[in-house]
Amino acid sequence: DVTGVQTCALPISLRDFAGQRFCHPPRRLAPGRYDWMTTALERTGETFEYWESPIHGLGHLDLSDRRSFALVVASVAGQVPVGTTTVAITDDLPTLELQMVWKRANTSAMLEILLETARRVAHLEDWADTA
Repeated sequence: DVTGVQTCALPISLRDFAGQRFCHPPRRLAPGRYDWMTTALERTGETFEYWESPIHGLGHLDLSDRRSFALVVASVAGQVPVGTTTVAITDDLPTLELQMVWKRANTSAMLEILLETARRVAHLEDWADTA
């Protein structure tokens, strides 16, 4: 394709990467994400070598040894470095807890709508006290 980024049409299981090298920034840079990803790998019952990339960010991962892989959120498919391929994962993955961060002084109209929607959903689903 024009961008040099390929997407594999067939989804696979994390188990299919058994024995491969999992690349990720050090836990200290992204502890929640690191824990989520290592939990997903541990659930397979397989063994994976771990390698810590010294710098955070997809563009800094060294996947050139033909046996390394990284896990990314689906929304970055198509935005990965040139020469890499993305593949959908079929595993029942652990729940990923997200938190929003923004500067209160710079709240846009769209952010206000998003926040109000999140508050309504949280209230309807009884996820949190929205008082």
